[in-house]
Amino acid sequence: MFEIHTGFDVVIGNPPYLRVQGIQQSQPDSMSYYKAQYKSAVGSFDLYALFVEKGYSLLNSKGFFSYILPHKFFQAKFGESIREQITKRKALYQIVRFGAEQVFEEATTYTCLLFLSAKPNDAFQLLELSNIESDLLTITKNRSDYKKTLIKAPEVSKKEWHFGETENFNLIDKLKANAITLGEITRKIFVGLQTGGDKIFILEIVKEKKTTYICFSKSLEEEIEIEKGFVKPFLMGKDVHRYEYLIAKNVVLFPYELKNLFGEKEAKLMTQKAIREKFPLAWEYLKRNKRELETREHSRFQNEWWCFSRPQNMTEFDSVKIMTPEIANKCELTIDVEGNLYHTTKVYSFVLKESFEKTLSIKYLIATLNSKILWYFISSTGYILRGGYFTFKTEYLKPFPIPRSPIDNPTLQKPLITLVDKILAAKGKDPLADTAKWEAEIDARVFHLYGLTEEEMLTVLNSFPKMSIVEKTQIQNFYRDLERGNLK
Repeated sequence: MFEIHTGFDVVIGNPPYLRVQGIQQSQPDSMSYYKAQYKSAVGSFDLYALFVEKGYSLLNSKGFFSYILPHKFFQAKFGESIREQITKRKALYQIVRFGAEQVFEEATTYTCLLFLSAKPNDAFQLLELSNIESDLLTITKNRSDYKKTLIKAPEVSKKEWHFGETENFNLIDKLKANAITLGEITRKIFVGLQTGGDKIFILEIVKEKKTTYICFSKSLEEEIEIEKGFVKPFLMGKDVHRYEYLIAKNVVLFPYELKNLFGEKEAKLMTQKAIREKFPLAWEYLKRNKRELETREHSRFQNEWWCFSRPQNMTEFDSVKIMTPEIANKCELTIDVEGNLYHTTKVYSFVLKESFEKTLSIKYLIATLNSKILWYFISSTGYILRGGYFTFKTEYLKPFPIPRSPIDNPTLQKPLITLVDKILAAKGKDPLADTAKWEAEIDARVFHLYGLTEEEMLTVLNSFPKMSIVEKTQIQNFYRDLERGNLK
């Protein structure tokens, strides 16, 4: 390149950001080449990971690399290979993180500056910017005086990167002691149905009749009638709120039959004939949308045009489960107590492994997950968005530590179960019911179960700048009562 054969002193740039789905649509012929040439072209990869791999390979023995790129690869599954390549070479030199601040006006992208060096480093610098304009000006004027956190180079691993204040991560390490992760106790943490045609498949309930629903279809912009047996109750992200009873205001067409095959559930696409004979109203509606369904993803589903674009997780929904919105500015988890609700991709659900169903109450679990501890963990290790929101996706939830002692001794769960029952009953009667006192007691009990000292508890509480003095005092008083044995 440019007649240079020994590598470059500097590789700098802004690589393209394009997920594998976009690559498949815009440059499908390149997929086989990427997978053959790049270790980082695995799973649901993003094109910028390949540019990191390539750019670093172009350095000479003293070279430096600098990209502005999304920091999602720090924790995302697709980032495993590139994280391993970087840690293997001890290449991290400096990271400048912008948090929820936006660098590009034309797109909402959460970016960082990634500096790598060809020379191995035992430690690297982390700079956190809360205000791009003022902080960048400060760094530019006097970079040597700007506060930096020196962090030991991560070990060679595919593990997620979680970089932050030392005090925070000492506390996170304590939470992990004598704990088991959420990923270890759940059978699956899964996203909602991926239909590939939501405006066709998802219908708003207008009126319920004995065997049918009258629904509004966004695709046709009119009301239609559909058989109850062909639809499932369906939740949108806005329907899921903290401890609230779940009410489905929508239904989703479900052209699949759920069958047990050798003890395992299986979702099998119904034939045209079966739909036409059993559900004539549904078949008529599908036919009216046939052209749009056929042309999804470059006519990929032309032969089975009534199917979902991604048939994953369809056997998981008929279970009692905990649910959370994908994006929230606090813990907003609740329970599908009847185990019959389906939902959008803007909601995540998880169900317990069979081996834990007898020893671990789902109500105890939701108390722990709605506590200040999960929010502290997510905000310390997760993916911040504009307005102080965080994502509650599989990769951020799985590492969350659950205290082992209440699992080994289920009687320790009972006080939290009682409190959750009170909250659910109150919210069932009135979603706006004041349950603050019960929730404060839950927080105190959860802190106690993790074995946190009062000082450590206050460290967590002080990380919530908008928390009222009243709430903080309530939690502190409950905690002290537990310490003194005045609260059983």
